[in-house]
Amino acid sequence: MRAPFREPPAWLVAVLVGGLLTLVAAFSGRSPLHTPGVTGDAPSAPTASGAPSQPQIGIPAPPSIAADLVRALPARKPERIFRVRLTGAGQGGSVTISSDSDLLLVDPDTHEPLKRIPAGTGFTLSVIGTGAGLQGPNGPIGAKAARFLAMANNAPVRVDNAAYLGTIDVRAVEGRLEVVNLVRQEDYVAGVISGELMRSFPMAALKAQAVAARTFATYRTRDDAMTVLVDTVDDQVYAGVGAEWPEARQAANSTAGMLAVHNGRPIVAYYSADCGGWTRGASGVGGGERPYLKAVKDGPDDGDDYCASSPSHSWSTRLTTDEVLNAVRTAGIPLQTLEDIRFTGVSARDGRVREVTLFGELPASPTLPAEPTPPPDEPTGGEPARIITPPQPSDAGPMVLEPPVDIDEEPESVPDAEKTPEPNSITIPAMDFRRAIGLTTMRSQIMTVAKDEDGWIFTGKGYGHGVGMCQWGAKGMAEAGFSSDAILKHYYTGISIEPLTPPRGTLEGVARTSDGRAVPDALVYVVGTDRVMRTDKTGRFRFQRLPVGDYDIAVLGKKGASGVSFAWTVNPDRSTFARIIVHGGAQKWR
Repeated sequence: MRAPFREPPAWLVAVLVGGLLTLVAAFSGRSPLHTPGVTGDAPSAPTASGAPSQPQIGIPAPPSIAADLVRALPARKPERIFRVRLTGAGQGGSVTISSDSDLLLVDPDTHEPLKRIPAGTGFTLSVIGTGAGLQGPNGPIGAKAARFLAMANNAPVRVDNAAYLGTIDVRAVEGRLEVVNLVRQEDYVAGVISGELMRSFPMAALKAQAVAARTFATYRTRDDAMTVLVDTVDDQVYAGVGAEWPEARQAANSTAGMLAVHNGRPIVAYYSADCGGWTRGASGVGGGERPYLKAVKDGPDDGDDYCASSPSHSWSTRLTTDEVLNAVRTAGIPLQTLEDIRFTGVSARDGRVREVTLFGELPASPTLPAEPTPPPDEPTGGEPARIITPPQPSDAGPMVLEPPVDIDEEPESVPDAEKTPEPNSITIPAMDFRRAIGLTTMRSQIMTVAKDEDGWIFTGKGYGHGVGMCQWGAKGMAEAGFSSDAILKHYYTGISIEPLTPPRGTLEGVARTSDGRAVPDALVYVVGTDRVMRTDKTGRFRFQRLPVGDYDIAVLGKKGASGVSFAWTVNPDRSTFARIIVHGGAQKWR
């Protein structure tokens, strides 16, 4: 007797999928993708609390529904799903979503279908009042959030003028719009490479960036698949598919699933644009040991730095006294006049500055800026991986954002014990001084200062915090013939490059008709994977050992009735139960 939740063997899966592929050929040329029960502008009626959602009923499924479902199910291996907040979207109070494919609009909280949007049609959303819900082109959509799913394989979804793969969530949050892209792992990695590097970089450097980006995002989401990344330097620059170039996709696909691992776990894969000749140690970040983040010399002992071709490898800037004063005052440093600037706590190895002392007239009782908060045990906003970002799609110089505190633990030329407080002065962390002046002006902490009659001349080397992989150094190593693995192992000490099996969990559910009747013997698919099974006589199904992440589930019932459930999350600590409504008319099951 077959167990009710047992998945079919591989040969049966092949037969089922093969049979449906035959249907694709049989129904080719039929009507475009169609979701029964999702028509017109009116949303479905709300349901009672705890009851399954009730889509429109009584609309027969078109003859091509089997072919449409198969066409909407790409044969891909399970991938981790990342959630990425699109920080530039919705800032003007509205956002327009469109696609070259038909879009299905659903409520991501109830999974209730709300509307079908024809291909090429823009759908504009804004917040109602102080955030009670979302307003569509023709009035309220009846939900606080909206999920947009392209109904054709790999069809990008446009968010205003940018394009992304995966699904797009728009939510009203405290009177503003929050837009999140749910994107598969390798699609995300390709978008990060395109946002972080330049197309002219050698393939080995692009592949090293792919592994670092994938590892960083995996580490950030390691404990909670619902963690939301951001698309800026606060995490990693993610450009989406609209800005993607073929070499970035090639680098992502050729390293698919590979991570930088230390002691069986993904590392905190920090990186910066140009280390200035030496990377920095970071064993003290968050109070945790990071043995793979050691200071290493960027180039060979008898040659140039690998990052020497960086446009920021040597830099200089001149600021007037008033410009410096205005910058530090804006940052909350109570300095009334500026007479001298001294760099202290300078690394004897590479010249990185730990502290800056500003001399001048102070208020009678100065209020110093609050002590910086030590970074947490994992990267968060303000503590990016970081980074090389061309300000425009060109080979122009990079832009860098930095961690909130100095995390260097390198030897200083002057021991702390020999330092004494200076009168009429304020001493602040060099990172705070850089942030006050501007991170694109004061490009690194490898710097010196000199005074002339017009103000202050700052000269330095490198761009960024210098922890972990040096992106321009990776370019130089690739040009010298090093492989991507060799590049990564140079900058991350003692690591291995290997696929890391993500945590797995169970996804189970029940397929019912819109009037609550069980749908037995229906085919159930986990979209984007090769996982397929039939429901038992009570309409139940159960998929085990699915990697942690979000999944769409599609159901093909008798006589072509179908249902789709969106973004059910597999949690490694518990099973996630999905209730799926099968569209096509309740009368089909009587």
